[in-house]
Amino acid sequence: KAVRKKYPKLWIGANFLGGGTDSLIPFLIKNGLIINHNTKKNTSKKQNILNGLWVDNGGIRLTKQHEKTNKSVGKYAYDLAALRAMQFRHYQIKDFLYFGGIDFKYQGQINKKASGKDGYIKQISDIGRFSSAGFMDVVCTSGAGTGQSADVDKMKAFTKATRNRSLLAVASGVS
Repeated sequence: KAVRKKYPKLWIGANFLGGGTDSLIPFLIKNGLIINHNTKKNTSKKQNILNGLWVDNGGIRLTKQHEKTNKSVGKYAYDLAALRAMQFRHYQIKDFLYFGGIDFKYQGQINKKASGKDGYIKQISDIGRFSSAGFMDVVCTSGAGTGQSADVDKMKAFTKATRNRSLLAVASGVS
C-alpha cells in the first residue's frame, strides 16, 4: 500500500510464491489490494493497490490417458485454482491482469522427446487455446528451469494458440 501511495501511476504486480489462486483472490479483496466492482455493496471508485497477480501454477494441465478426474474437460484437467481464476476474471476488477503459469518450469512440463515434435506442438497448442479461453488474461510459460530458454517450437505454438485470446509471457531464459 505504501508503494501505491508513493507511486500512484505505477503498474504494480505481485507474484505470491506458493500461493494458490483459490486462497489469494479472497485475501486480495479482503485486504483491499484489489477492488471487486461486481457487487452492489462496493461502489468504490478507489484504485487497486495491485494491477496484476502472477501465480506459477495456473492450475491447468493435460491429463494422462488413464487418469480419472471429475474436474476435466476432454483431455485437460483443471483444479480449484484454475476455476477460481476464471471466476476472478469475472469479478470485474478494473485495470487488472491475471498471469497464470502453464507448462511452467518445475511443474511437469510436456515432454517433447516422448511426444515427438508434431505431438508436442499439438499438445502445447491445445493447452494454450484451452488456457486462454477465459481462465487467465496472460498465459505465462517458461523453459525447463531458471535461466533456461523456452523451446522455440513451444513458443511458436503458444504464440499461435493464444493470439487474439490472451497475452503471452515468458518467465525464464530471456536474459
